[in-house]
Amino acid sequence: MNHSNIFAIKHSCINHENNHENYICIMNKTPEKCLKCNGTLDNEMIIELLPPYSNAHQSILFTSYPLSRIAFISSDSNSNTSNNSSTNSSSIVHYQPNTNLHCGVVDSQGKVYHYTNQYGIQYDTIGWEQSIIINVSEMTKCDSLTSFKWNEIIYSIVNDFKQSHRDRMLQYDDYDCLDFVVDIIKYAINDQQINRILIAQWLSIQLEWIILYENIRKQLKSGSLQVISKLHNSVTCQL
Repeated sequence: MNHSNIFAIKHSCINHENNHENYICIMNKTPEKCLKCNGTLDNEMIIELLPPYSNAHQSILFTSYPLSRIAFISSDSNSNTSNNSSTNSSSIVHYQPNTNLHCGVVDSQGKVYHYTNQYGIQYDTIGWEQSIIINVSEMTKCDSLTSFKWNEIIYSIVNDFKQSHRDRMLQYDDYDCLDFVVDIIKYAINDQQINRILIAQWLSIQLEWIILYENIRKQLKSGSLQVISKLHNSVTCQL
């Protein structure tokens, strides 16, 4: 899905003495004048709002870079999956707090390996074009976890898991896609403190940003001027 570029301008007319975090959001251009007070915008801070979702199937050219991706998509709790076919999912663009999510790990070729109780581990080459992507290397500050090393860990665990899948099913009937992701991250960085709660914390920032971003985009599409109060660095790019 292609979206128009959204720019945000910090300007004095909407920022009071004790509040310097308000931005005027506009679409597709950086204006010469403030759209609220009509004042000239000289040397103002202008940032581009980065979309909160991206294509998990994009391949990684330089595998020596510290990039280890996990991906999340919206998913119906009763959806079926099959090799090389997408999960029966609704778009992450329309995320709401009651939306079910499905997750997996992504290798450098853009294959997404994920787990379901019904089918075990499978991989998809389509269907994750609108995903929330989290770089585990960045979140854990583990520069040694390169894309190449991430590949090796994924393939090793997937092969081992397939051999013991029947035993695991009997022992852990509540094992799910997030447990699978947690296990791979634990092994990758050799840290048993990694758990579901920590990954949920990583994810929560992106989910909040999806709701805010889509709200801004819809209002701008309708022609209204949107003023927002807070943007965090991970979702903006200063121009």
